[in-house]
Amino acid sequence: MATPPISDVPEVEEHYLAQFAIVAALAAAARELWPILNPADLEGTFPTVARGLAALTEEYSRASISVAADHYADLRASKVPGGFSVPVIDAPSPSRILTTLDQIGETSFAEARAIPDDLFLAEITASLARGAGVTVESIVADAASDEIFAAIRRDDQAQGWARITRPGACYFCRMLASRGAVYYTERSGSFRAHAPKNGRGGTCRCTVEAQFAREYEPTAQARADAETWERVTAGLSGPDAIDAFRRSLEGREDGPHRRRRRRGDRAAPKSTPSRSSGWKGFDAMTPSELRHDLAVVEALPDSDYRTGQIERLRNRLAELGD
Repeated sequence: MATPPISDVPEVEEHYLAQFAIVAALAAAARELWPILNPADLEGTFPTVARGLAALTEEYSRASISVAADHYADLRASKVPGGFSVPVIDAPSPSRILTTLDQIGETSFAEARAIPDDLFLAEITASLARGAGVTVESIVADAASDEIFAAIRRDDQAQGWARITRPGACYFCRMLASRGAVYYTERSGSFRAHAPKNGRGGTCRCTVEAQFAREYEPTAQARADAETWERVTAGLSGPDAIDAFRRSLEGREDGPHRRRRRRGDRAAPKSTPSRSSGWKGFDAMTPSELRHDLAVVEALPDSDYRTGQIERLRNRLAELGD
């Protein structure tokens, strides 16, 4: 079955695809930096990676902003008469990007210092690369939406905006998109790139459609989601309605409920890749745990650390007859 369009408005569809390509290109360029990370010396090697990521992110943010400005001009020209000079915002500076990446790095460094076994440096390294990658992708995605919001604020013909969801969007974005063009400021819809709120990981790829008239024709996806909302939230409100909508989209309306934490409840402590608490030692690892760690280590660039850990894991698996 063919993938439905992101929007029935050609300019919005083209803009989404262009921005998707920019973020995908950034991700591909960032992958060239990961081999620099040395699990045995994260604090020494991550700063070089971070500087490279910051330079790439500034470059791709400029492209994202430029494409968004051209898109706004084209969309506006197709909707209302009269010229408009689209303001162009500044790209985030490398120093600002580095500050964010340094915070991510410090968390990983603390985990590395606390590990009971240097085998887990591989997991910390992989986690650091994922976190840094998602962060810079989000910064570039946000640059595009920030450019559109800057234009909307300056344009007296703009009447607001709608959230446009991409295939596989999380329930949170689909819920907001189902409400249509009811947003008039950036803050009113809290539109920022985010890790999708359905546990799948990655970065939000939803987009913004500026509105130049009070009449708005929602996309087919938004209409379907609005109907679902009405059906499954009858008699509910607040978090209970949101939970019912999410469960419906996930295909588990009649399945077991997940306990929802109420305000004031203490969150369960999060486990870290270091396994620094409750770990019974390398010799106590099960074959499945060993195979998992072997896959993590094998994905690393070639190094003495990688070679040594692969040999260690394979020898232990052989001892267990696996």
